[in-house]
Amino acid sequence: MREKSSCYSRALRLLATAEHCTRGLERKLLARGYGQEEVAQTLTCLTDENILNDSRFAELWIEFRQRRKDEGARLLVAGLLRRGVDRDTAEKAVRAASRTAGYEAALARARGKILAEGCNDEAAVTALLMRKGFSAGEIRKNREAAE
Repeated sequence: MREKSSCYSRALRLLATAEHCTRGLERKLLARGYGQEEVAQTLTCLTDENILNDSRFAELWIEFRQRRKDEGARLLVAGLLRRGVDRDTAEKAVRAASRTAGYEAALARARGKILAEGCNDEAAVTALLMRKGFSAGEIRKNREAAE
């Protein structure tokens, strides 16, 4: 870009308020009336400058989501895909997050809430946790650790 455009300035203002993924920022800029070519140039420039980074967005979104919702890998990947993050980036970020204490704590909290609601049938607990995006293997390990 020969000089920083108003599209670039708008993108910086949006990024100053919250991290965005490339696709999400593109949608916002297009919705504000900027042309496809100008938006593409802006996104390329921001990515080259590492101001816009989908991996960083995915990591931060997962951290935020884990503080608010007790969701497993499957739902976290789906949430990132809905926001416009490509599958490879989403899966890498979730794989990294699933090895953290925060992920294990989310599973333990989800299990605890289900048990607190009076559901003591292990098959039903497993089914409910799977609906929250946790895998059968993760649920089994969590159950064994709790015993």
